Amino acid sequence: MRTKSLIIAALCAVAVGCANRASEGKKLPLELAQMAKNGTLPYAQKETSAAAGAAVDPVKAALEQSLKEPYANDFGPESVSIAGYPAKEQEGYKNFLAKCTQCHSAARPLNAQYIDDNAATTDKWVSHHESGVWKRFVKRMMAKPGCAVTPEEAGGIVAFLVHDSKVRKTGANAAAWKARRKKLLADFKKKHPKRYTLLYGN
Repeated sequence: MRTKSLIIAALCAVAVGCANRASEGKKLPLELAQMAKNGTLPYAQKETSAAAGAAVDPVKAALEQSLKEPYANDFGPESVSIAGYPAKEQEGYKNFLAKCTQCHSAARPLNAQYIDDNAATTDKWVSHHESGVWKRFVKRMMAKPGCAVTPEEAGGIVAFLVHDSKVRKTGANAAAWKARRKKLLADFKKKHPKRYTLLYGN
């Protein structure tokens, strides 16, 4: 008789335990939030919450990466004068500042060595001439997760970068540009020697 009573008690305990576990899975969001705050979430719920918290914003991640892995360009001016630029290029500049700077500083493209033309390149780290170079970079940027640039905006941004690089880095301004770019590289080498070697060699 005593043995039978013990078996019945054990079965009841198991049933209660199962009922409790089942009820945990039916808790309301408010209850779960309070349990999370108190640190009393069931194990499965803790795992789910941790996974949700681990979701990373790709745009924010790109910006953080750009800050951790700088280029010489990043330490130059973050804006340019667009007075006299055509309307499309001016609009492209506005979109460039609004959209491209979500993943990196405006200084990175503005102070880059790239010039969109077919001229010969004598120093690829100072004045790198390549036809279609800005279109290639913008297209690559648009392929990244979280990029909110529309095709129309991209066309304007490319137009701005092409025009701006020719205005500020060639012709009468070529010598001044080369001097500024070389100084950026020299300063970067002093401040970030390991990163300089990784990017630009010795």
